[in-house]
Amino acid sequence: MPAVYMDLASLATLPKYTCGQLYSLPAFSAKRDGPKLAHDVRHNLSRPTAWEAVMRIRCSKGLRISSFHGHFFIRSSDLLALPQVTLSHPCIVPLSCTLPPCQTPQKATTASLRLVRSAAT
Repeated sequence: MPAVYMDLASLATLPKYTCGQLYSLPAFSAKRDGPKLAHDVRHNLSRPTAWEAVMRIRCSKGLRISSFHGHFFIRSSDLLALPQVTLSHPCIVPLSCTLPPCQTPQKATTASLRLVRSAAT
């Protein structure tokens, strides 16, 4: 069978919103690609899976969620809806710190046992 053009970038939105995966086997050959396809299907159907999950991310004062990366729906600023979750389901949540820099005074003793104090850094 001749290779047929498929727009994988357009198809990629499907697994993004269903928490699934997209596999590409160009110029599929049953002899060459059949075992890999069978393994992938078996793996996807037999692995532990949770359905209709939600994840709420709460931060301490001074931290905030700067963005989300992964396959899920963003329901609000701290709530994610995941149609399915598996052990291999990545979710990246970068945090940003909005606290002012900490100031800590330093104390040290010199070789002549004299106490030296520095200004807050």
